[in-house]
Amino acid sequence: MEPNSIEIEKEKLILFTKVGAVVLTSLLLLATSIHFYPQTVATLNTKLGQGITAKELPIYCVDKG
Repeated sequence: MEPNSIEIEKEKLILFTKVGAVVLTSLLLLATSIHFYPQTVATLNTKLGQGITAKELPIYCVDKG
């Protein structure tokens, strides 16, 4: 028994809706990450900079004897 054209069109619509939802979600995540990227970079640079400049690195003397 062959499915009629209404059922085929319904399946196509469901597939189109699922693919569209995935694409829109991906674009939303991409846009959000691009929007917050400068803030994230600034925060990371600040934290990394504080970690390195706030403390002096130890100097080790090695005796080559």
